[in-house]
Amino acid sequence: MFRQATNVIFCFVLANKCYLFNCIFPFIIFCMSEVGKRIEYAMRYRKMNTVQLAEAMGLDRKRISQWIHGFRNPKYDVLVKIGEILKVQTAYFIDDKHFDDPIERIEPYLVY
Repeated sequence: MFRQATNVIFCFVLANKCYLFNCIFPFIIFCMSEVGKRIEYAMRYRKMNTVQLAEAMGLDRKRISQWIHGFRNPKYDVLVKIGEILKVQTAYFIDDKHFDDPIERIEPYLVY
């Protein structure tokens, strides 16, 4: 008998910032706020809006907006597709480094 995976949201405070984690216990943890911010920064860098990214991915723009605002998290294979469209390595979205200015820090992750 299989048990359905349970989504658990964790929150911790570090240096006066709240970080939310979406965990399909006990397997995958993504920082909801960071992944969405990095998608948004990559879109800005490539001068693309949510409608354009949604059309390129064949999704509704609301789904992109949910990722950016941290209400949902894209799966890894979706992050790979986002990276291909925005010409950014997938590592940029899931790297655990904290960036003070993510727009400047995107440079090493660009794919041409």
